[in-house]
Amino acid sequence: MKIIRSLWPLCLMALIPLSNIFYMQVNTSERGASSLATDLDAAIPFVKAFIIPYLGWYVFIFAVMFYFLLKERKLYYRTLWTLLAGLFVCYFVYYVFQTVAPRPIVTGDDGLARLVRFVYSQDGRFGAGTGDCQKHRRIARRPNLGGMRRRDHPFRYRAAARN
Repeated sequence: MKIIRSLWPLCLMALIPLSNIFYMQVNTSERGASSLATDLDAAIPFVKAFIIPYLGWYVFIFAVMFYFLLKERKLYYRTLWTLLAGLFVCYFVYYVFQTVAPRPIVTGDDGLARLVRFVYSQDGRFGAGTGDCQKHRRIARRPNLGGMRRRDHPFRYRAAARN
């Protein structure tokens, strides 16, 4: 019982990935989706190497949370609840205003390309990435829309996504 009581705060950190259950429910096109892509987005090249800081962010968050858990328990709980509240606010926004991020075709079979494809396979095209409302856009939103011009993209307008 003493071990469980001492591990309980660490187990609470599992609520962060468990919150993805809600994200999976709102990460669909059933309610329609809007593309927020701009010409500036089309001018920014896709760089596979940015997958490293993208994934490193998750390691950083859990490392900082673990440090707070060991050093400042009150700050740990406050940060954990704030992070979870932020996630659920994002999920609500994704539910009310669903967006789509056009993704480039990932070429090559190097480690970075495989990592990008893995992230794409784990995260649908709708909404944004878990834990950070804008981080997903920095990686996923790039110029190539699979050969389509932006105005022809099926998710440009809400009505188009419903049909």
